[in-house]
Amino acid sequence: MRSLLALLILCGPWVISYYGESFRGQTTAMGAIFNPDAYTAAAHPGIPFGTMLRVCDAEQEKCITVEVNDRGPFCSLEPLEPCGPHWLDLSEAAFAALWPISRGRVFDAIVEDEK
Repeated sequence: MRSLLALLILCGPWVISYYGESFRGQTTAMGAIFNPDAYTAAAHPGIPFGTMLRVCDAEQEKCITVEVNDRGPFCSLEPLEPCGPHWLDLSEAAFAALWPISRGRVFDAIVEDEK
C-alpha cells in the first residue's frame, strides 16, 4: 500500500505559497523557531514532520530541498481550514530561490519525496 505522501505526490501539480517576516521567531508546529531566511521551513496539513521534500519549478530547471516542520497553509482562519492536500507553504527564502516573490504563489510546482 502506498503512503499518503506517495499518493499526494502522484496527484500533482502543487500550489506553492510562502510565509515570511511576520512569522520570524515564532515556533513552528514541530517546535522549531521559524526563520524566513532559511530553506528548512515547509508547512503542510498532513505530511509527517521531518519529511524532506524536493520542490521544483514546473520546468524542473531549479529545485530545492525543504523539511516539513509546520502545519498549514490555512485558507480560512475562522474556522481553521487547511488550503488542501496539494498546497505547500515555503519559507520566503525557499520560495525566492525558485520564483520571484512578486508572484505570491505558483500553481504548477512539482513536489517529490527526497528519499
